[in-house]
Amino acid sequence: MKRKVFILSLIMLFCMMIFTGCKGKNETKAKSDEYTLKDYKGVNLKNSYINISDSGEAEETYKSSKGEVKVRFIIENEDGQAITKDNMGDYKIIDQKPEAGSKFSSSESKFDYAEEVKLKVKKVSVSDSSEKDKSKESTAEASTSSTSTTNSETKKEIPEESKVESKESTTKSALWNNQKDTELAGFMQNWSATMNQQPYLQGKVGQDIDFFGLSLPSDIGVVGFSVNDQPVSMVFSPDGIGNADYVVAATYRYISGVKNSGWLYLFCYQNGQPVVLVTGQNQGMPDGRIHFKYTENQDLINEFSALNS
Repeated sequence: MKRKVFILSLIMLFCMMIFTGCKGKNETKAKSDEYTLKDYKGVNLKNSYINISDSGEAEETYKSSKGEVKVRFIIENEDGQAITKDNMGDYKIIDQKPEAGSKFSSSESKFDYAEEVKLKVKKVSVSDSSEKDKSKESTAEASTSSTSTTNSETKKEIPEESKVESKESTTKSALWNNQKDTELAGFMQNWSATMNQQPYLQGKVGQDIDFFGLSLPSDIGVVGFSVNDQPVSMVFSPDGIGNADYVVAATYRYISGVKNSGWLYLFCYQNGQPVVLVTGQNQGMPDGRIHFKYTENQDLINEFSALNS
């Protein structure tokens, strides 16, 4: 009898150990946080949050409310040159695997990378920029906008003087300042009243505005942006100087209080020339990017051009 009791006790103890182990695994799994891979295509390496060490190791820290994980990058360079902290600004990301939007979970070991991403980069040259600008202008003239046009966007053709012209040198002096920023703010206040779209809020460093989940200007250079369906790089700079396809100096947004719609305007420079971009995108796209186009509103074009004349 005692032997039977002893055997039953061992069986119960064994079952409890199995149950506890399974519970521990489930709890560990529950604590694992899920992350979404960013879109790096079209972004200059220098404008990304990827850190490259002296030994050539590339990684980025992804943060969430539960903690943080590290993502490792394997960078393939078209010209075969090693990517370093000194030359990373000369290269632009043209492909990534896995694709943007893919999910990955935090690693149980703090010494392991949660995800490994392969990036393909190419050197950004003056000739590449010129060809890209011509391609964008051609696309802008030939294509029609997929976004519905409201009274905020008139159907007038963009004047030639507001189109971007390729330049071989970068302007070194400040293109934007506090005085211009104040004048634009006053104009936007009056203009929004005439459009019956109030208020238009401005995003500033330390004072982000929200546009359907997009935080501006903090997300500029972090989230993937496209102009006329072409991937581009962007940075936010209060003086209008920066190393990117588009340097954003001011951001304004309006969200309708009745409908789930609105407008986001970026006042920026492309190769030193003032341009105004607009989007009404209020939800995610399959490519994970925010899609902009050149504004067709003549009042905004004229005002921003006048401030830069």
